[in-house]
This record gives sequence, structure tokens and C-alpha cells, in this order.
Amino acid sequence: MKASRFLITTFITLLLASCVPVTPAPQTAQAMGTNTVTYRTEDIKRVNMSHADLQYLPLFASREEDQALISTVAQALTKLIGKAKPYTNTMDAEQHFFATDFTITFNDDTSLSLTFASQDTVVIQDGEQEYYAQNADVVKELNKLLKMPEQTRISTLQPRIGETIRLTGSDAHSEQGPIQLYVIPDGILSGYTSVKGESFPSKRALRIYVGTISQARYDVSFPLPAYGEAVDGSLQPITPGKWELTYVTNGLTSSRQIEIQAPLKPLLSINGVPVTDPAIQPVLRDGRMLLPLRSLASALGWHVSYLGHSKQVSISTSSNGSAAMTAPQQKKVSLWIDGEPLFTPEAEPIVLNGVTYLPLRAIADAFHFDITWSKEIGSVHLQYQPSLLPLDGYAKDSTEYAIAAIVNEYAVALNKRDGQKLKTLFKQKDYFFPAFEDIGYRQITAVRDIRFQSRYEGKAYVAYVTFNYLFNRNGDNSSSPGIALILENNKWLIADID
Repeated sequence: MKASRFLITTFITLLLASCVPVTPAPQTAQAMGTNTVTYRTEDIKRVNMSHADLQYLPLFASREEDQALISTVAQALTKLIGKAKPYTNTMDAEQHFFATDFTITFNDDTSLSLTFASQDTVVIQDGEQEYYAQNADVVKELNKLLKMPEQTRISTLQPRIGETIRLTGSDAHSEQGPIQLYVIPDGILSGYTSVKGESFPSKRALRIYVGTISQARYDVSFPLPAYGEAVDGSLQPITPGKWELTYVTNGLTSSRQIEIQAPLKPLLSINGVPVTDPAIQPVLRDGRMLLPLRSLASALGWHVSYLGHSKQVSISTSSNGSAAMTAPQQKKVSLWIDGEPLFTPEAEPIVLNGVTYLPLRAIADAFHFDITWSKEIGSVHLQYQPSLLPLDGYAKDSTEYAIAAIVNEYAVALNKRDGQKLKTLFKQKDYFFPAFEDIGYRQITAVRDIRFQSRYEGKAYVAYVTFNYLFNRNGDNSSSPGIALILENNKWLIADID
């Protein structure tokens, strides 16, 4: 029943969205000067206020704290419309620029503009028509709503790689969306389009984080990475020294100079993200960096088993669970990967305080990781691809094969934050889920399992997929969402994700 309800909801959303009723805004033009319309708080979706090039803190119907203030706007608008007359004068450009403006957006996305021509006169613009009303008390009440937003606050201007940095503010102006964070070595803002079709503030900018804007406000915390994403999609090192921390909100770009500090101890980064989990911290021994094998394997979604009598550590990187292994009893700990032994001196596990470690170079060679050592910050960067569904296991059913392939493509594109690719996998135009700002640094480490349920005579499917995660903000290391897919023009597309 769960799958049926999920799909029914999806189809209703896709097929009947255009039928959802929206309460129309009151007919302003017909009501001018007639006292026949009363504006209600619930009629208004958003109020934007400005003066010259100053943008005041907007009001949103979705924000409970703004309800009383929006009620004040609704009452003021009712009074002004009741006294409105056609406006025959013309405000010159300078007068209009330095006047206070209110833009009131209604639930049906129509809007009215109020411009304060004087201390008692308001010019009302409804489309191409202009009216005016005089009410000094209303102007005074509306002026009380003008609040300057809080500019961006940064927890430190000398952040250390691997340590948390926090940015807060209320100057984003939009109701929701991303706050994009970059570091730029020369501070020159020129604008550039990346290979993924995204706008970067500079060709040399490195994107370090994407956070969430909610009702013009943001509060983002993240460990400062040792690597950032360049315009060509590659990860490039962030070295100690002076950088411009640049943040983009709703098309507005601001910068502050910061001086980045090197980490106090060796740092491990995975796919550009600093590992802050104490269980995965590297240790140095005899000039070699060692990583805790079980914790690392668990973080990457691998299966680990240990046979005490034969001192064998087995790791399975596939989605099929642990692989069989057979070896005689021995004195030293041995490592087996996907059923194959690694009998080399470099791959010999080391047990420290009851924890099994493996040299970093041996991990790179055994699992085909790309590893980069940064001498400037004494840290190492590990790049990997997620473990995906083995498509040959679904070759007997063309539909299941196609859906498994889409799930694999989805996992890879989401890890790369490739919005262009993700949009090609979804039915709804210019849409994908989840939004990058909602997942922080989260990476899919493995696609572990998939179950298929056919619906509507095979024209729709629900695929229940198990993902393993690393760097998940809510702490969960796995989830099993339902992915609804629809067949359209002989191509399977993602309709929704539960």
C-alpha cells in the first residue's frame, strides 16, 4: 500500500498541478477609491521594501513572526485603496530612486507597488495604472516596518583548514534558495560560467560549500576544506594564506578577506571534504600515514569481517555482501579484498590499541583510489567513486536494467553536484532532488540494494534503493528512499523521490 499511495500522490502532483486553486488577489483597479475591498493578511505572500539602493528585511507569509507585520500592511493597503485617485503627475527619476518603495506580492503572484512621494502621499502602481492616496498615519505605520537586514557575520577571519567556520545573516532577500561560498586567491570578481553551466564569481574561484537560505536568513556551519571545486569541475587545493571569502545570495555577491591557516595535525580529506569523525582520523607511524580500516570501510559502505583464529581481515566492496575467503592459520594479520588476498609487505595491517590500521598507500593501491599528498598543509586527499549496482545482475530484464542504470547515474551526478546531468534524469523540467543546499557535503558512498515494484501495467515503477552516506548532516549513514519512475517516450525518468 505504501508504494501505491506514493505513486498516486506523484501522479496527482504531475498531472493535476495546474488545477490547484489559488486564491486570487482582490481586484484593485475596480476598487480604487470605493472602499469596497478589504485586504486580508492571508491574501499577501511577500512584502519587499527598499529605499534607493537599500534593501530592507522582507516579510514572508511563510514566517510566523512576520504575520502581525503583514497584517499591518494589509490594513494600510485597504485604507489607501479606499482613498485612491488617478495619479496625473510624474515623479522624476531621481525622486523615484530616493523614495521608499513597498512591493506587495499576492498569493496569485500579482503585485502592487507603493511609492512614498511625501510624508503623507503614496503613489500606487497597479500594472501600467498609477493612483495616489494621502494618509500620513498610514505612511508613518509603514515606515515602522523598515528594518535593515543583518549583514553577514563570519565566526573567524583566520579559519583553519579542517575546523568549523560559521556564517550568519539575514540579507539574502529571497524566501529560499542557496548561499554559495567560494574562496578566490586574487579577489577579482569577473563572473564565469563553469563546465556545469553554473555561475562562478571568478574564473579562479573555488567553491567550498553550498548552504540554505530560509526566509532571507542563513546560518551555515561547515569544516573549511583543503580542496575546492574549480570552474572545470576539478578539485583544487586551498593553501594557507590570504583569500577572499566570497558569498553569493540571490545574485548578490559580497566578499571578506580571510587568512587561511594550516591544520594543526595531519588531515584526511575524502572527495575534497575534511574528515572530522574521530573514528576515521589518520595516525602517523614510522613516517607513514595509517588509517583505521574498519571505520574507513564502514564510512564507505563496505562490509568488513574478521576471523580471529586465522587473523584474516576481509573487506567486500560490492553490493552483494562479504566474499568468501579461505586461508591457513597464520601469525600475522592478513587482508583480503573481495575474496582475494593481499600478501605484500605494504598491505600488512597494523594493530594499535586493538584497532586495525592499514598504510594509506596500501589502501590507495588496493582500492584504486587517487591519493594526493599536500606538503604545504601536511595532509592527504583521497578521491573515490561510489560503489554502484552491478548492471550485469539485471541484464535479463530490460526495464530493471534501465532503472538500475538511472539509479547509478543519479548517484554519480549527485556526488559531483552536476545539476545539468541530474535535470536530464527527472521528468519535471529544470528540477532535481534533493537541492544541493539541502545536503551540504553529503556523499553517496555506495548503492547497496534495489527492489522493484511495477505499477500501472508497467508504465510506472517504484525502486526502493539503499544508499550509504558519508558526511551526512543528520548523522545517518544510510537510507532507503522510494524512487518513482515514469516511462515517457520510451525513456524512464524520475518523477519523484520519497
